Amino acid sequence: MKLRTTFGASGNTDPSTTAVTTITYSGFNSVFTQSPYALFSNYANPELKWERVFMFNAGLDFALRGNRIKGSLEYYRKKSVDLLALTPIDLTAGVGATLVKNSGVISGDGVDLELSSRNITGRFSWSSDFFLNYYKDKVIKNYNSTFNGRGRLNGNVSYTGFVGYPLYGMISFKWAGLDPNTGDPQGILNGAVSKDYNALMGSSLKFEDMVYHGTALPIFTGGLGNSFAYAGLTLSFRMSFKLGYYFRKNVLDYGSLMIGREGTADYANRWQKPGDELRTNVPSLVYPNSDLRDEFYWGSEVNVLKGDHIRMQYVNLGYDVRLPGGKKAAFSKFQVFVVASNLGIIWRANKEHIDPDFNGIPDAKSIAFGFKSSL
Repeated sequence: MKLRTTFGASGNTDPSTTAVTTITYSGFNSVFTQSPYALFSNYANPELKWERVFMFNAGLDFALRGNRIKGSLEYYRKKSVDLLALTPIDLTAGVGATLVKNSGVISGDGVDLELSSRNITGRFSWSSDFFLNYYKDKVIKNYNSTFNGRGRLNGNVSYTGFVGYPLYGMISFKWAGLDPNTGDPQGILNGAVSKDYNALMGSSLKFEDMVYHGTALPIFTGGLGNSFAYAGLTLSFRMSFKLGYYFRKNVLDYGSLMIGREGTADYANRWQKPGDELRTNVPSLVYPNSDLRDEFYWGSEVNVLKGDHIRMQYVNLGYDVRLPGGKKAAFSKFQVFVVASNLGIIWRANKEHIDPDFNGIPDAKSIAFGFKSSL
């Protein structure tokens, strides 16, 4: 058994941000002066400095029962200070409402566990390996954490940056179902059901007016592998998992459907007549289409699902054949094997059979046959 601890510090810089004023010359002449001109790339920021990262690590390496079980357990704490972020400044400075400054602080804690074991030895053998990673961060300081409505909904993994919450969170609009008469999506505005999409998503929207689901990045990741062997026959497989996070699913967007002919299978499940709101959350088709209507439906809580899942990575089956003649033969032994990879999800938390790792077509399953020999 061995105990170890480390502490370290490092720094980061952003080459695109400087402490002095920089300009970029345009490749064209001004239409007013017919002379070359330049634009400001960076405004003077004499207080600019390195981002700093401090890391504490404590680990334990261990072995039990004559190395039949061995592994390591490691805890680490990470704190990042003076992080570069857009920071509100005095408008009288004349360079806009924000400036990139060292204004952010984030802390995070993590645990890494690795285990390997020889469960059975002898003519029949069985060995296993397992790893588990846990990590959770929290924003401690961020001057740019003011809320601006739908501006914080940017795809599956979006930067939210609210103090006291993970850096990448999953938020959504409150959902009040479909209008039973029209099939329009409905939200909650000031405690009442509303279809005023401008107000439901506007800049006056507050964080408490929305739904915070949790982190958009997995808190737990890991995997389990097993290997079996008996009389020349070998079988091994590996599973992986991601737990403790949320994702936003792809939804039907009528604007994309009408203009680009891009849609999803949800079109067949859309609202078409009164009563359909009891079986579906997909809005009705209307013409002319409303982009705000599409956007509210996309960002609503009904389309945020738990991303937890367990995936089968591969299965490998092989058989060793020893040839007669021993070392005098050209080949003393060879192995025939078959490997099946990308076998897909074997359990998921969402009930819609969606793979949260892929927005489009997932990796194809593959099966390979082969043999290898040794002299």
